[in-house]
Amino acid sequence: MIQVGDRRLSRYRSGADFTYEYYTLSDDPFEHRNRYADGTDAAQALRAQVDQYELNCAAMAASLAGSDDAVARTPSAVRLEPADEEKLRALGYLK
Repeated sequence: MIQVGDRRLSRYRSGADFTYEYYTLSDDPFEHRNRYADGTDAAQALRAQVDQYELNCAAMAASLAGSDDAVARTPSAVRLEPADEEKLRALGYLK
C-alpha cells in the first residue's frame, strides 16, 4: 500500500498476479469506490512506485544473501532492558 496525500493505492496478491485498488480519500474516505480501472495517471504513478519498491527490496535481499559481510548474514543477539522486555512480552512480541 502507498498513500500520497489523499491518494491511496493498495496491491493484493491474486494467484500469480496482483490486484490493485485506488482511492481518492477526500472524495471517498471509506474506500467504497475502487477507481483503479479508470486508468488515471495518478493511479499508474503510485503503482509504479509500489512495484519498484518490491523490485528494490528483492535486489537488496539478493545483494545481502551474496555478501561476504558477516554482519549482513548473521543476526546478533539483542540485549533488552527488563522493562522493555516486559512491555514486549505484554504486547505479545515475546513469549
